[in-house]
Amino acid sequence: MRGRLAIVLCAILATAALGCSSKVAKLTLFSTRNVELTQPHDRIDRVSESEHRFWLLFLPLGGAPSAVSAAADLQDEQNADFLTNVVVTEGGWTLLAISHGWVTVEADAWRQRNGTPSAK
Repeated sequence: MRGRLAIVLCAILATAALGCSSKVAKLTLFSTRNVELTQPHDRIDRVSESEHRFWLLFLPLGGAPSAVSAAADLQDEQNADFLTNVVVTEGGWTLLAISHGWVTVEADAWRQRNGTPSAK
């Protein structure tokens, strides 16, 4: 009887802890700067940035995750002029009274060849 109860409790817990993620956007180009596209640019790397928020019952703990601010932070951190092949994914999970949601932005960062980024 104890074994069945443990299995049932594990099944309920596993069901309650399910999470998911989905691709919500694909962008060709993103930039918050004035970029001179006629100048040569070098690809830096494939980079990513995430924003998160926890929930306790129905109370949000922090601000809502934003794909735009994650992409802008990514551009600033990499000192990039623009981002290409941008993929935005959002997801979350719930475990009884605690939830977690996130937005992740992945992109190819580009910087002007002489090393100085364009003005903001």
